[in-house]
Amino acid sequence: MSFLYIGSASLYPSSLFSIVGKSISYLNKLEARVTETCVTDIVDFLNDSWSASYFHDEFFPSLIESLKADPSLVEKAKAADNTLEQEIDLYLLSFLQDAREMSKIFHYYLPEDVVAGGSAGA
Repeated sequence: MSFLYIGSASLYPSSLFSIVGKSISYLNKLEARVTETCVTDIVDFLNDSWSASYFHDEFFPSLIESLKADPSLVEKAKAADNTLEQEIDLYLLSFLQDAREMSKIFHYYLPEDVVAGGSAGA
């Protein structure tokens, strides 16, 4: 597999290849952010702190398996329930908190970081 990149930022091809074949909806609302021009440099966006968990070896497969194993989420997906996105967001927060506690993935901010005096932009 190969691709052509014209730019000056360092890339990590193995990480970039890990997004191939996955829905763009997993990329932190990238499509909407590009449309709104909030994101003008995709390489910077993919190198931001939010992506550390996404590119972690165990994160994505573990998350997907956990989501598939939750019967209420599966039923909501089958029914095209309009609260599904909110439910998945809450599930993801819980998943990230558990991952942090297991010391597997920790390069992201959670709501309790802001409450504890952390800065979401630091």
